[in-house]
Amino acid sequence: MEERLLFWSNAGEWPRIERFDLETKERQIIVQEQLFQVSDLTLDLKHDLLYWCDLGTARIEQARLDGTGRTRIGLNKGPNRHYSPVSVAVFQSVLFWIDRKVLFPFQVREEKGGPNLDDGHDPMGPGGVFGLPY
Repeated sequence: MEERLLFWSNAGEWPRIERFDLETKERQIIVQEQLFQVSDLTLDLKHDLLYWCDLGTARIEQARLDGTGRTRIGLNKGPNRHYSPVSVAVFQSVLFWIDRKVLFPFQVREEKGGPNLDDGHDPMGPGGVFGLPY
């Protein structure tokens, strides 16, 4: 039987990411350290991963659905690049994100040596980003 889980983030004095098991009714804090202002989270169910953007740290992170294996996603900032990711989505094993300062989506691809930023210029307005199969 597959798990039926609900995920959300809480802001305020004690920011955290939580999950709720709809079968067992168990509520669990899965990430609570070094969180500041989570603006978005998304699930990669194929790989059982949770991704989120944190406005307070200006980064994207991932963890397993139970909160273990927390990892920062490396964004190749380079000279004169200062990203502020606000929204994140996974589509066909590719991570996409929207930046607060730049009005087009970015993608992070897994390559030799780790994730690589590809700033393909696809003009889109800021806000949520998501993928739909066709």
